[in-house]
Amino acid sequence: MKIIRWILYGIVIVLIILVVAYYIIELGLRYPSLPPERPTNVPQNAHWFGGADGGYWLEFVGRTNEKYRFKIYHGSSGVLELDADFVISDSCSNISFDNKNFAEKIYNVLEDEITLKSKRNGKFCYLKPLYPAYGGRIWEILKQKQNYD
Repeated sequence: MKIIRWILYGIVIVLIILVVAYYIIELGLRYPSLPPERPTNVPQNAHWFGGADGGYWLEFVGRTNEKYRFKIYHGSSGVLELDADFVISDSCSNISFDNKNFAEKIYNVLEDEITLKSKRNGKFCYLKPLYPAYGGRIWEILKQKQNYD
């Protein structure tokens, strides 16, 4: 009898843990985390892309022909990670946006790549930086490693 009781207690505990885990995950996915406090050096027109574990501020600077200039800032420190022209990946060249609608087209931002919500052939479209860049921490590291001038 005691063994059956302990088995039932174990099953109930596992079920409670599964229900709690489900609701934590479900709430986390439905309600994205708020952006951190904007660092003073991040412009007001920069948009937040990230979650509870961090992210980046993205500023759309402008567009020239098929090049989009963005500045990417570190989420909490505001350090300029990269200031560069970006081009859309080859398979996605028919995508276009401007300073008014760019934020709704972006899925994710990393320090040196911008992933778009659009997909082609089952893969996300993305913006890749062109070097030499205008500045930023990543650009300084690349210059040291690859002897860019």
